Amino acid sequence: MKRLLTFLCLLLPAALSAQSLPLDGPWLFHTGDDPAWSALGLADADWPTIKPTVVWEEQGAANYDGMAWYRKRVVIPSSLKSQVAHGVLAISLGMIDDDDQTFFNGKLIGETKGYTVPRRYSLAENLIRWDAENVIAIRVRDGSGNGGLYGGVVPSLRQPILVDMLQFSVLSNPAPATGPVTYQLAWKNTATQPLTGTLSTLITDQTGAVLLRQTKAVTVQPGITQQPVTYQPATPRVVRVLGTFRLGPDSLMGSTVVGAMPIRYQTPHSPLRPYAVAERFTPTPYEQQQVGGWLGERLDRNLTERLLRIDEKGLLAGYFNRPGEQEWIGEHIGKYLETAANAYRYSHNAALKVQMDRMAQHLINSQLADGYLGTYTPDQYWTSWDVWSHKYNLLGLLAYYNLSGHEPALDACRKMGDLLCRTFGTGPGQRDIVLSSTHVGMAAMSVLDPMTDLYRQTGDTKYLAFCRYLINAYDQPNGPKIIATLNSIGRVDKTANAKAYEMLSNLVGLVKYHKITREEAPLNAALAAWNDITTKRLYATGSASSFELFQDDDKLPAEEDKHIGEGCVTTTWMQLNCQLLTLTGEQKYLNQLEKSAYNHLTGAENPKTGCVSYYTPLLGKKPYDCGITCCTSSVPRGIALIPTFTFGQLANSPVVLLYQAGTYTGALGGQLITLTARTDFPTSGRVTYTLKTAKSVQGRLYFRVPDWCGGTFSLNGKSVNPEAGYTYLEGNWKNGDQLTVQMAMPVVVLEGGSSYPGRVGFQRGPQVLSLDAAVNTLPVEPTVVQVPRQTPNSGPKPLPKGWVGNQTYGVKAIVENRSRELILVPYADAGQTGGATAVWLRQ
Repeated sequence: MKRLLTFLCLLLPAALSAQSLPLDGPWLFHTGDDPAWSALGLADADWPTIKPTVVWEEQGAANYDGMAWYRKRVVIPSSLKSQVAHGVLAISLGMIDDDDQTFFNGKLIGETKGYTVPRRYSLAENLIRWDAENVIAIRVRDGSGNGGLYGGVVPSLRQPILVDMLQFSVLSNPAPATGPVTYQLAWKNTATQPLTGTLSTLITDQTGAVLLRQTKAVTVQPGITQQPVTYQPATPRVVRVLGTFRLGPDSLMGSTVVGAMPIRYQTPHSPLRPYAVAERFTPTPYEQQQVGGWLGERLDRNLTERLLRIDEKGLLAGYFNRPGEQEWIGEHIGKYLETAANAYRYSHNAALKVQMDRMAQHLINSQLADGYLGTYTPDQYWTSWDVWSHKYNLLGLLAYYNLSGHEPALDACRKMGDLLCRTFGTGPGQRDIVLSSTHVGMAAMSVLDPMTDLYRQTGDTKYLAFCRYLINAYDQPNGPKIIATLNSIGRVDKTANAKAYEMLSNLVGLVKYHKITREEAPLNAALAAWNDITTKRLYATGSASSFELFQDDDKLPAEEDKHIGEGCVTTTWMQLNCQLLTLTGEQKYLNQLEKSAYNHLTGAENPKTGCVSYYTPLLGKKPYDCGITCCTSSVPRGIALIPTFTFGQLANSPVVLLYQAGTYTGALGGQLITLTARTDFPTSGRVTYTLKTAKSVQGRLYFRVPDWCGGTFSLNGKSVNPEAGYTYLEGNWKNGDQLTVQMAMPVVVLEGGSSYPGRVGFQRGPQVLSLDAAVNTLPVEPTVVQVPRQTPNSGPKPLPKGWVGNQTYGVKAIVENRSRELILVPYADAGQTGGATAVWLRQ
């Protein structure tokens, strides 16, 4: 009762301002989840208290992730009736990490996803008990990191303004290249009464010429509505639509781009500036290979189940209805364009081209006159993830330009580059880029990666000067000190704030910068990081990070709740290895690429549905999600990267890197040859190649000798002694020549290490094996599965209906004191039907 009296004293009318009722003081808090906790009459006197302005980790719930509830008892005086408008009051809660459902006297009044979205809900007057006690209850879900109400803003009840009651946006519909185009006026009126105002519509073309201008009265009824509008341009064109809804002095704006012009792809210009450092390995262009077999199927499913099913409106919405729903919502369209451009190169899928062309045009046409291409409002420019989004738009539009030769894409990149050069630097009036983003500046500074590409593409030296500014800023007093720290102590977990994704993104840029300038310090920092990750912080499946951070030496937790192997980290780790492979040609980088490609990367995208795991555990269920997250955009990007390390040129000769079925074309002795591979790899280790050439040619064919085959590798029946991981055949090659590669595919026992002593896993060829609960019809509990030290046997075993893949391996085990055979499958296949997985099994 004492606690209740305290609340009543805090909320007497004397404390009430003219416009609002602060909901300050302590709130009640309880971890866990129970629907009954929303009720007005709940007995909550024993609940602990918490501040509503600071995350719960700082108030006694350290490291807690999951569900929790906040409750506040409040007496609302009848004097606040004067603030009711359109039948509602507004309730402001500030920011909530991550998602919430908010209840008033037991009734749901609003819900929001995303930890950077201010919570503003309409509270219907008929729900309020005037001059009596009411209860506000907030159900919060926190996935990782900090959780709960935060941001320092005191929640309050107040008079509503238009933005509290109405969400208004203009959304584009996928449209044909010619003919009428349509767009949607989307309304969500959370008031209890109609809102009558005026709607102004302005339609312009890409030059700014006005095609339509009109204003009319509009009444928006309570609820959610969408109104389709058809517009017929006089000629096929892309048009911009700006809608403005006004109610009294308040207004809301929404915009979009509709329509699409036919794009005829042209040969793009080669980069004007070649790398100063000669690359030892050159990947075969996508267009000169057809990847088949196991990897080829994953490439195909990445196209059909992921790319062709993406949420076009969601990826572009933040660019037309600024600000976006999330602070980092702007990154996704750039990631998509880069992925789609690569996927189209090897697939030439007509539907993908139509989708990609449309989305590229819409993104380009959302760029502001000064070059800004982000999702923030002017008062928030260059904060948080703004530069980060520009980075991905540079990467995506440059990839699209390199595919299509579409000059507006390169023009948009120039405008972005020029804007960045004007905004950041050490000159008068310029901003410090370190202060303009999260993670000690690493998010914004990773723009080094595409800025090196923009310099090479255009030859404009101001972009190189900007790259040098970034290199110097790394080690300024407030910088992340990536180069200095890695070159001194060589530990990624002790560099900046150890954030894995952002750090790796910077390391990719450092290697590219070295290739342009020959400067050794940036390269040495990247090499030091690579050595540290591979020896102390890399999972057997080819990923890193727990809770998105590089952890301490050999700390490799594997459970689902440890949030391991962030998909963005896996992809960016592969990008770093790609850069080092092309630079040096050394097999050790290809070994890492193969490990990731056959395990953690493909294991993060469900081959049945195309949904993606943000974190992909080695113990537990893979939490696949088809929504818009950084990892659902990054993992497809990594998969589309696979053809860059299957085949290519090493020391000016063709080299086979991955042993998949398919057809690969390269140059030998000054003329093109084609190798066609027939194999069921990775089921077996035998590959037969047939050579096609217009005329006989003399030269060498290089073949990588994988580290997992234990040196048991033969070419045309002859054992080889590889040099630096490669072997070769030299001869006078004729059309129709055949050669056979035979590799051992041993099953090796993996030790659980210091994180899982007494447990083992298995690897066969490049694939780590896993137990899948759905395949074995048992709950996966490694503590009760005892596996003698043995090697699994291959052979067909029963799989769930519709299972993608056919590899199965049997192993004898003791499960709950009973002997039985367990079925192991490749880790990348495991979990696709919702079963829990386990790589580490108790001996």
